[in-house]
Formats: sequence, structure tokens, C-alpha cells
Amino acid sequence: MLELPPEAGITEIAEYCGVSRDRAKRVLDLAGVKRDKYRKFKTELALQAIQAFLDTSKVAGNHLVGRGNVDAQNNNLEALAAARQQIELVRLEKMRLDVEKRSGKLLDKDETLRAVRDFSAHVRSSLLGFPQKVCADLVGIQDASEIARILSDRMHDELVEVSDAAAFFDKEVFGA
Repeated sequence: MLELPPEAGITEIAEYCGVSRDRAKRVLDLAGVKRDKYRKFKTELALQAIQAFLDTSKVAGNHLVGRGNVDAQNNNLEALAAARQQIELVRLEKMRLDVEKRSGKLLDKDETLRAVRDFSAHVRSSLLGFPQKVCADLVGIQDASEIARILSDRMHDELVEVSDAAAFFDKEVFGA
């Protein structure tokens, strides 16, 4: 980085600060910094005045294109860059979720809850209707082991039928 002498001209000071010569002159005039008879400014006073008046985003912008003070910091630009990065990350996450949903890896929450409720209702109604389905087969049977065998066989068949979720969803939800 360029080191300025204790006294410098307006062009040197402007280049060091990364602003135009006219802007540096206006700022120094507003600040009341006087130059000597050789048209030189006291470097320390001139730099303090210009840096106090400068818009840091312009200085940082000039620095980004290779002009000006490399030590200039602009917290606003850093915050803007961080916000843009965050927005980009959110946008990418949204795109990833959309791709996963379209490929079938993700399901809609409301549709999933509705399907679970429907399946639960199906299981409940099947189990509540079991006694009515079996009672006709048990009428007139006196042997306890025969009743137990019939109940066991019918309960097994009912549970196999109820637990086949794929068949339920194909028939009831997807209409296949």
C-alpha cells in the first residue's frame, strides 16, 4: 500500500482514500483543512477529515476495483453480503425440498395426516365389526375348542386383511 509523506497534495490524498480529486477537495474545504503555500496538506489532518466525511460504501466500492485504502471496512457491505448468502442458502434449500417432493421422497403433511386418519378409521371399524362377522359361524357350536379354533382363524384372517395398508391405500386413497 502507498505510504503518504507528512505533507501531500490533493491528488495523492484522493488516490490514497479512493475518492475523486474533486470530492477530496470539497471535503477538505468543508472541514476547513488548510494547505500551505506549496499547495500541500498535512496528511494526518487531511486523512482524518476525508475519512470522517466519506460514505464507506463508496470507499469499499472503490477499494473493490483496486483503488483506495485497503484497510477501509464497510460493515454495511459485509452485512449485505451475509444477507445475500443467507437468501441464497434458503433458495437452494427450497429447491432441494421441491426436487425431493417431486421425486416422491417427501410427502405433504396434510395429505399424510389424512391418510393416517383414514387408515386408523378403517382398522377401528374392522375390529368393531368383527363380532358381527363371526357370530353367525358360532351359532349352535357347543365345543369350546371348536369355538376357539374358529375365533382364532377368523381373527387371523381379519388382522391380515386390516394390516394390509398397501391394499387399503390403493383401493381407498388412490382409487386403484
